[in-house]
Amino acid sequence: MIKYLLVVKKQYLIYADESHRKGKYFSNFYGGALVNYTELEKISNKLIAKKEELGLFQEVKWTKFTEQYLDKYLELIDYFFEFVKSNKIKIRIMFRQNAQVLQNLTREHEEKEYFLLYYQFIKHAFGIDYCN
Repeated sequence: MIKYLLVVKKQYLIYADESHRKGKYFSNFYGGALVNYTELEKISNKLIAKKEELGLFQEVKWTKFTEQYLDKYLELIDYFFEFVKSNKIKIRIMFRQNAQVLQNLTREHEEKEYFLLYYQFIKHAFGIDYCN
């Protein structure tokens, strides 16, 4: 007979960012990184330490780097992807292909495009419906 049943629900944090820039072929880029909450502080501290070790004290963005910082950016990204390889961080990216012409959108859809797409991205990208 089972006297106790322990149900453990995992908590996750999703870091997300987007770019609405309309490119020639693609638009509406959404990216996210999912981290188990129990690993968050440890991973965050390691990434911050690596960033400081490389002398990167500002926000790291591909649109901001110069050629003299390229090797440092690449080293930081390689370090970040070690967490992805070890399944500590899950990465998802969503974008819209411009060849797909959107049809039957209301004005409300167009006005709320950012929120509607973010909602769909978070809802479907990480399989949250199936995580517990």
